[in-house]
Amino acid sequence: MNVLLSLLCSTGLRRSEQLNLIIWDIDSKSMLIKIRQAKGNRNRYTIRSRSVL
Repeated sequence: MNVLLSLLCSTGLRRSEQLNLIIWDIDSKSMLIKIRQAKGNRNRYTIRSRSVL
């Protein structure tokens, strides 16, 4: 549960976006998270903090 809360706070994801994440959406090399079908049914990227990794 702490991981989900840390991810939510550090990346600014909406709750619905976080629930739809799959492991393949997280790119640890480029420190990005791909959010599929975000608000407005568009894909977007957000940065990920090193501590969440």
